[in-house]
Amino acid sequence: MDAILGGERDPVQLAQLCNCRVKSPRENVAKALEGDYRPEHVFTLKQSLDGYRYYQRLIAELDREIQRLMQTLPSAVETGQEIPRRTKHSAFQRQGNDPGFDLRASILPIFPASARLRRKSS
Repeated sequence: MDAILGGERDPVQLAQLCNCRVKSPRENVAKALEGDYRPEHVFTLKQSLDGYRYYQRLIAELDREIQRLMQTLPSAVETGQEIPRRTKHSAFQRQGNDPGFDLRASILPIFPASARLRRKSS
């Protein structure tokens, strides 16, 4: 998107910038990038990208503040209590809106009873 906003219009060149996780052949991506880059659409793209990046910064700032506040809460358990197993089988199940820190590990010392209840019901 930054390349489009910077003036690049060659679909083959833009397709080469595609993330390596995209499985589509670059020829298909290049074909999808052919089009009319009207000024009003490029302007809207710029505003949308700026808005997205702004909200990502706000979310990261909020994550840092939550993490800071979690560290100020008193601990309800002794250190060394075992943390229950994760319910997600892989890191790829992480959601895009999950906090940028390990919230689960921060919550368990504060709410140990809920962790014990979960273990008994498993």
